[in-house]
Amino acid sequence: MPELILAIDIGNTNIHFGIFTTARKLIAEEKIDHKRLKQFLKQWQKNIKPLHLSQSEIVSSVRTILLASTRPETDPILNQWANRVFKTKPLRFHHDFKAPCPILVNEPKKVGVDRILNALAAYEKTQRATVVIDFGTAITFDVVSDRGEFLGGAIAPGLDLMTRSLHQNCSLLPLIKPKPVSQVIGKNTAAAMQAGLYFGTIGLVNQILDRITQEFKKTPAIIATGSNAFLFKSALPKIKKIIPTLTLEGLILAYLKTKNKSR
Repeated sequence: MPELILAIDIGNTNIHFGIFTTARKLIAEEKIDHKRLKQFLKQWQKNIKPLHLSQSEIVSSVRTILLASTRPETDPILNQWANRVFKTKPLRFHHDFKAPCPILVNEPKKVGVDRILNALAAYEKTQRATVVIDFGTAITFDVVSDRGEFLGGAIAPGLDLMTRSLHQNCSLLPLIKPKPVSQVIGKNTAAAMQAGLYFGTIGLVNQILDRITQEFKKTPAIIATGSNAFLFKSALPKIKKIIPTLTLEGLILAYLKTKNKSR
C-alpha cells in the first residue's frame, strides 16, 4: 500500500479531516463540528474511509498525521486517538514543522495557523499576488505577494458569529440559519435579519477587497474557502475560485516542503 498522510484542521467551529497521498492527492475527507468529535472518533473508519481501502489498510498506510489547530483544548483528544489507533504522534504545524514562506507581519508567531496555510496553498495554485477569503467563524482576508510572502490582512466577524450574536444579545431576535436572499427589505423579523446578514456580508467583503486592492496597488487573484463561502458564490463575482479543502492542502504542502528541504 502507498503511504498516506492524515491531515487535521481544528478550526474554531469545525474540525476538518483529510487523507492524502504523498503526491498531495485528496482521497477522503470529512468535516464535523466540535460537539460531534468524540462520537465521530468512535466510528472514524466509517466517516473518513476511502472507498477502496479497508480499516486495516488505512491504519497501516497512514504513517504521518498532521495537525493545525486554533483550539488547543481539543488537541489532547486527537493526540490520544492518533496514538491509540495509528500508534503515532501528530506533527503540529508551527511546532514540528514551519511555513516555507516569509511571514512579513509584526508578530509572525501570533498569526492564525489557518491563515498562513490558506495563503501558502493559494499561492501554490496562482503563483501571483493573491487574496484568500476564509468564510469561517471569522471572515479573514489574507494577502500574499507576487513572491509568495504573507503580508497580513483583515479579520471581521463571520456570518454564523453575527447570527448568534444578534440572537444572544437582542431578546426578541430569533436564531435563524443564514441563507442567500434576493430582497433587502424584509417583511418580517427573520427576513430582515436574513437580508442584513447576507447583504451586510457582501458589502463587507467588497469594501475590504476594494481597500486591499488600493493599498496593494495591483489586482490580485481572489480565492475563497470556509464553510459559508458557497453562500456568496453568485453574489461576489470577484471571487474566481472556492476551494473547501484549502487549509488541509496548505498543511500537506507545508509539511512536504519542510521535509524535502531537510533532506
